[in-house]
Amino acid sequence: MQFILFAITYPIIWMLSRLPMRILYMKSDFFYFLIYYVFRYRKQVVLDNLKLAFPEKPEVELLQIRKKFFKHLMDLLVESVKAFSISEKEILKRYTYSNPELVNKYAAEGRSIALMGAHQSNWEWSISCLFIHI
Repeated sequence: MQFILFAITYPIIWMLSRLPMRILYMKSDFFYFLIYYVFRYRKQVVLDNLKLAFPEKPEVELLQIRKKFFKHLMDLLVESVKAFSISEKEILKRYTYSNPELVNKYAAEGRSIALMGAHQSNWEWSISCLFIHI
């Protein structure tokens, strides 16, 4: 059953990943509208968590943060789909490494390397960069 589900969904996701980012972000806006206004997906849970995390903030500000969170979540979703087929040119336009010469030096020496990054934006794209020679 899992293979059947995979066989159906993978080609759809791959075809969506071939769309330009501009179109994917338009889809993200549409998904945001559906999730936030139509299905109202976990809105109260997110608000409750924000109240716990930021007890000093007024409710109006927390509601703005909640909206931004859901918008960002949908952007991450379409960016993750794009990772299936993003080109080297596109990934290098959107993602950069600091001090790549250090990585190259240690790799040339055959040493182990641990890369670290902030859990910010779409950090999953860093996986796509690992296969690009810096």
